[in-house]
Amino acid sequence: DEVIVPESYTGPGFRLQVFSSNEQRTAKDDALVVERKLRSSFPGVGVYRVYNSPFWKVRVGDFRSMDEARTFRTNLLKLLPELGREAYTVRENKITIR
Repeated sequence: DEVIVPESYTGPGFRLQVFSSNEQRTAKDDALVVERKLRSSFPGVGVYRVYNSPFWKVRVGDFRSMDEARTFRTNLLKLLPELGREAYTVRENKITIR
């Protein structure tokens, strides 16, 4: 049987933003805690901690469609319900899927 390997993709897409804070004293450390939690819960899924002054943000995933991002959000919230109040889909100019 032939194995079909999905093609890699680089271009516009979506991620899930699960954390954002501009709390000067704690935001960086809080973002790191969320990043580590995501990396251990979803190995193999891209996790991005971003500083965009004055905000620290954590985004997860590389999705080609809004539907893929929504499906992942449902799974994420089953595992990490505490991220629910901030988990929403954002459009990214460039994602890479390998």
